[in-house]
Amino acid sequence: VKLRNQMINILDDEYPESSGQPTMNKLVNVILTSYELQKPDKEKNPEAKWVAKYKVGDWVEILDHDMEWRLHEIKQKHEEDFDGDGIAGDEDFETSYDVGSEKGISNEKMRCSEAGLKLLFGVRPWVWQQYALLKVETKIRFQQDHRDDFCNFDIMGYTEELWDLWLNNPDNFDFKKLYDNTLIGESGRRSLKTHILKPFELMTALAKGDPDWDVTCEEMRSELGVFTYLSFLGDGFIFPFVVFGLQLAIPMILVYTNWDYFSWKQDWEKGEVKWDVFFEKARCILSPLEKTENLQLASLMALVVQVLYLVQVTPDTITNFYLQVGNAGRNVFQKLKSFRMRIRDKKHDRMGQNVGYTLDLVMNTLYVCVLYMINIFNVLQNEDTFELL
Repeated sequence: VKLRNQMINILDDEYPESSGQPTMNKLVNVILTSYELQKPDKEKNPEAKWVAKYKVGDWVEILDHDMEWRLHEIKQKHEEDFDGDGIAGDEDFETSYDVGSEKGISNEKMRCSEAGLKLLFGVRPWVWQQYALLKVETKIRFQQDHRDDFCNFDIMGYTEELWDLWLNNPDNFDFKKLYDNTLIGESGRRSLKTHILKPFELMTALAKGDPDWDVTCEEMRSELGVFTYLSFLGDGFIFPFVVFGLQLAIPMILVYTNWDYFSWKQDWEKGEVKWDVFFEKARCILSPLEKTENLQLASLMALVVQVLYLVQVTPDTITNFYLQVGNAGRNVFQKLKSFRMRIRDKKHDRMGQNVGYTLDLVMNTLYVCVLYMINIFNVLQNEDTFELL
C-alpha cells in the first residue's frame, strides 16, 4: 500500500490534472499578463527588458509534431539558476514548462492563443501576416551567395520593418489607437507581435540551421529521396521518373521469374490456377526434387521469416506510415514532411509538387508494403534454406 501511494504521488507530480476547460477570460488574461519587465542588473542585464513569464494553469499554444498550433495548459514550470545569483532572465537562468503532454518547452516555442488575440485586436493583423508572407516569398530566392538567398536574407528584420510601416500608416490609425491602448498594455502588444511573427521566426530558424531545424544533419540527408525533392520543389522530373521506372521493373521481373515454380503461368492461361497449392506451400515448402529433410528445414526457415515480418516488419511499416503522412516524429525531416502535409491539406501546392507528393507518399508506403508481399511470395517459392535467409 505504501509503494502504491508513492507511485500515485509520483504520477500526480509528473502528470497533474487539468484545471478545467479554457475560457475566453483565461485566454485574454494570459495575453495581458504574460510579459513582465525584467529589472536591470549592472553586470549582466544593464538595460531593463520584457520577458515572457507564463504561470502554471495558463493556456498557451505550442507547435505539435504534425506542425499544427494547438492550445494546451501549462502543467508545471521549471526554473534553473546555474550561477545562483537569483536573477531571472539572464543567460545563466533557464525556464522551461511542461505543456500538455510535452515536457521542457521553452518560452520561444510557445505563443498566446489566436482566439484570445482575435477577440482583442480583430482579424486585421492576420490579414497583414498573409501580406507579409507574400512579400517575403517574392523577395527571397534560392541562389547561393546572393544577398536575397534564403539563408542570407534577414527575414525577421524585413518583416519587422513591414510591421512598423503598416502599424504607423495613417490609414491604419484606428488599429494603432487600439494597439496603444493602456488597457492592452505592453504585454498585450508583445503577445500579438510574437504570435504574428512566429512563421517568420520558424523560417529564420530553418535558414540559420538551428539545432531543431538543421537540414544539413546526417539524419536529414539519409532520409531525403528523389521523390521528396520533387514533392517540395515541384521541379526536376527526370531522375524521379527514371527511379520510379526502375523500382517498378525490378519487382515485376522477380514475380515473373518465380511464377513458373508451380507452372502457374500455364494454369493461368488455362484458367485453372491452383490456389490450394499456394496455401499448402504457405504451411510447408513442397518440391518433388528435394529431400524431405531439406524441405523441412526450408519450411522452418519460411516460418521464421513470416514470424519476423509479423513481429517486426508490420509494426515498423505502421510507424513509417504515420511518419510519411506527417502526423508524428520529432526530427527536422519529419517536421518538414508534416509541413508538406499541411500544404497538401489546404490544396496550396502546384501541379508538380502535387505529383511529387503523390509519388513520395505511394513509394514510401504502398510500394514498401508491396515489396514485403513479394518477398513473402518469393519465400514460399524457394526450397533452398540459404536462399531463404
